Amino acid sequence: MNPIIELNSNSWYKDNNIYVTGFIIDKSGIFTKEGLCNRVVDFVNNPNQSISGEFSCIIVEENQIIFLSDIIRSKPLFYTTKGNRLHISDECYSIKSKQNYDLDKQAVKTFLHSGFTHNNLTLNSNILQVEAGTIVTLQNSKKEIFDYSRLQDVVLQHAKPEDLLAVLSEVFDDYIKILNGKRVAISLSGGYDSRLVLAMLHLKKYDNISCFSHGRPTLSELKNAEFITQKLGINWHYINYDNIFDSNILTNDDFHNYCRYVSNDASMFFLKQFFPASYLERKKIIHSNAIIIAGHTGDVLSGGHLKTFMNTSSFTQDSFVNHLINNHYIFYSNQKHLLKILSSSLPEYDSIIPWLKYESWERKNRQAKFIVNSNRAYNYFGYETLIPLWDNRLVEFFKKLPFEQKSNCQLYRHTLKKFVFKPLGINSLQETNPSSTQLGMQRIKEQIKKILPKTVMNQFIKYADPYFYKEAIDLMALSGFDFIMPRQKNIWNAYLPQWYMHKEFNQSHSDIKGIIEN
Repeated sequence: MNPIIELNSNSWYKDNNIYVTGFIIDKSGIFTKEGLCNRVVDFVNNPNQSISGEFSCIIVEENQIIFLSDIIRSKPLFYTTKGNRLHISDECYSIKSKQNYDLDKQAVKTFLHSGFTHNNLTLNSNILQVEAGTIVTLQNSKKEIFDYSRLQDVVLQHAKPEDLLAVLSEVFDDYIKILNGKRVAISLSGGYDSRLVLAMLHLKKYDNISCFSHGRPTLSELKNAEFITQKLGINWHYINYDNIFDSNILTNDDFHNYCRYVSNDASMFFLKQFFPASYLERKKIIHSNAIIIAGHTGDVLSGGHLKTFMNTSSFTQDSFVNHLINNHYIFYSNQKHLLKILSSSLPEYDSIIPWLKYESWERKNRQAKFIVNSNRAYNYFGYETLIPLWDNRLVEFFKKLPFEQKSNCQLYRHTLKKFVFKPLGINSLQETNPSSTQLGMQRIKEQIKKILPKTVMNQFIKYADPYFYKEAIDLMALSGFDFIMPRQKNIWNAYLPQWYMHKEFNQSHSDIKGIIEN
């Protein structure tokens, strides 16, 4: 086969007919470049092996082409066979700019409702993406997709904090080898996940670290982030949105290029990360060869999104899809046809453990295309990113935990608070000893939310936000675009997919409304 291959990132390495980027970790070592080329061939031939890493690859053979993505799609790949010529790229725009493509209306619908497309679709008919944890084989007119991260039955077993600590230690030992002394900049929210990344590197004596946090001064997590870094003696940069917001953002060509790069016609672009990423690069606060690490996404991995019904006989195909719609496709009240689209798109699962089915969908869809994809904001400005908490060894560890140890991140949070944060003195008071008043107020809020209708609750919502979404969206509206109001005014992410469809695909208000409502 003789495909067109356009790889825009300079991180790709080519060895004869094999293109690779990133790294693979297994028991025998860490593989990059030439070693990675050999390792991916071995894995494709025997995909039941256990590997970790952040990678993508293309293997061009005489009669077939093979794509391989890591389990979280850290390095996206796209392809099309339109026009009887295979075209492959790491940026969707490189493909669609060569010829015209119709909109994939189902993909646009899920994109507008959630901020990401479902399955292997993009917003363009006939341009597909390589999903997380899959091997795609193209042979003549045939396509085979093998999900090597597929669910299989596992034996659930209780674990102890020391078991989790051992896996964390092994993972961060390997990531420190990958860092190889380079500067690490941790995007520190003050929550569990990014604090864990900082704590593990600190405990491992990796000292080339700085941290940064961003938002308006009213952001509650800032005090915790500052406290943590002061306690550990780590340099901390606070990026105050009041000082960096650019009211000329919409007339900036660089911003349109940024949106296109981050979205790849499969995900929402991110305003929240645009301003700090731009500021860090422009002010040279972090060296250009620094590696940025965020806390993606320990809470999800350890069970934070699990609901009680997922461990009961009431977990059915319908309840599964309804849960997805009510939790992740929430931008608009009109959810017509979403049930049919999502029901037909769910894969067959080998596992009989119900909550693992949800976690598999979460990883391949929302986490890969929405949460982890936000790293591309930093990639656009030249920074490399890593996601150690999505190492496959951690995925496999949490997959085997029984429901009671995963629900509300029981084992994860207990281990972190008692055995990681406490020895370092970086637990917050609210985590270790919430007052009876705090607990009581939270219970009252939850009860009120159950009783009052949304129309009444909306009157109590504070529409100002700590990340300048409102100001940016107001500028978008003033530029002449008439937004469709989401189900709740301050669902800021609901506006960004609309804006993208308008700017990138010339879709009008009525065009977008028609897709949402029909």
